[in-house]
Amino acid sequence: MIVEAGNQLLHVHTLNVSRGGAKVGLTKPLKVGTLAQLYFHRLNEPPLDVPAMVWRTDPDGVAFLFIGNNQESLTPASPS
Repeated sequence: MIVEAGNQLLHVHTLNVSRGGAKVGLTKPLKVGTLAQLYFHRLNEPPLDVPAMVWRTDPDGVAFLFIGNNQESLTPASPS
């Protein structure tokens, strides 16, 4: 995953992802409230670009809260 925050592009390891947010391993902490764009590259699926905000920082990484109307893009498509 790539995190774009301000003028920074950070390649990070995803620790956890849910419909409402994601936690990533970051060695360089970001301030709570920082706005970011998260770029998920998924195997055999289209990439996801999701706006997010730093929700909290923990010793093992940073938790992002997805913002905006992303629920449709984060929900797996039903088989047709």
